[in-house]
Amino acid sequence: MIIDAIVFYYYLSSNQFYLQSQKKEIEKLYQKANKKYIKESKQQTEYLYKIWHDLNNHIKNLELLMNNANHKDSFPYMESLKKSVNKIPNKILTGNKIADVVFNQKSTDAALNDIKFYVKANLPSKLTIEDTDFSSILFNTIDNAIEASLNIEKKEDRLIHIEIYPKRQYLYYEIINNIAPSMIQKRKKYFNKKEYLSPGYGLMILQDIADKYDGYLNYGIMDGQFQLRMYLLLDKI
Repeated sequence: MIIDAIVFYYYLSSNQFYLQSQKKEIEKLYQKANKKYIKESKQQTEYLYKIWHDLNNHIKNLELLMNNANHKDSFPYMESLKKSVNKIPNKILTGNKIADVVFNQKSTDAALNDIKFYVKANLPSKLTIEDTDFSSILFNTIDNAIEASLNIEKKEDRLIHIEIYPKRQYLYYEIINNIAPSMIQKRKKYFNKKEYLSPGYGLMILQDIADKYDGYLNYGIMDGQFQLRMYLLLDKI
């Protein structure tokens, strides 16, 4: 009995140590995801400032051309200006700054890799979900979807579809992406090749966030697609 008690004590101690280690690791990953959001947010803000500064100069030049008796030179200039406007990021507007930064940045990443990227979103400017948790959800799932898409040889089959909006008292989040047949056969685990995400922690982080907000997490492979859905209680905090 004494030996059993000692073994049981050490089992509890090691298990508690393991849980504490996991908690510390997850907290580090939260911080890294948030730093990634802050870095990309600053970069995008600086890029937008440069673009709007250039456009302001273009408008002044256009005004000078329009003031001339002959306006024919203004029309080619206007066409050039239209092309510049179409290149401006932030085409995806959700109503929430964090979501806008992440979606627009990842939309650019997807376009560079021939991935169709669709977002259906309608969000309040401020969520009762902590910013670190929210950015972690978006970065982890979208980066995973992009990574999975890169394994699809036929570029026309690369697709990521996202929906996010309040649904009653919950925040509903859905992300669906096509995956390569080889990945379906191997049943390859996801969320395990990120710069800021250690192996095996991706889904653990998402489940931890779902539990934190009395929510629900469901994911799996269906009809050649990886599908993930989350419900997070909005008035938890």
